[in-house]
Amino acid sequence: YTISKSGTVSFPETPASNDSKLDAFYAKVPITGGQGSLSVSLKRAVAKVSVSLSKALSGAAASSSLSFDSAYRSFSLLDGEVSGLQPLTFGSASCPDTQNVAYAYIFAPQDQAHSCTMTLNVFGSSALSTTLNNIPVQRNIQTNIKYNN
Repeated sequence: YTISKSGTVSFPETPASNDSKLDAFYAKVPITGGQGSLSVSLKRAVAKVSVSLSKALSGAAASSSLSFDSAYRSFSLLDGEVSGLQPLTFGSASCPDTQNVAYAYIFAPQDQAHSCTMTLNVFGSSALSTTLNNIPVQRNIQTNIKYNN
């Protein structure tokens, strides 16, 4: 991620799928001088979309990518709002395993679900490409998709 001076967090130009480094937490608390130790509860700024297959592919699933027709590209650390709704593609990366083929973290609205269309591509000796509609994403919630192949 990149963080601007104004506190806006944005995706890298080409994020990779299956990248646990894109999981993001934040907190905003007032601090006064001489306060000493402070307990802070972190909140997740992203939704996780995880895709598994009903059965492992006949050949090895080497890598996968995910694309969303509408995803928020930015998140404000100051007010927790998301912005920059546009298509977002996560580049191809090694699959977590042969049945759990892809995951991505995307910014999502705070107290509501956002529906989008997602395209999954799995590359390897057994290729798979599918588009799924009405995928719900919500901040701090994991959307598990089991694709019947």
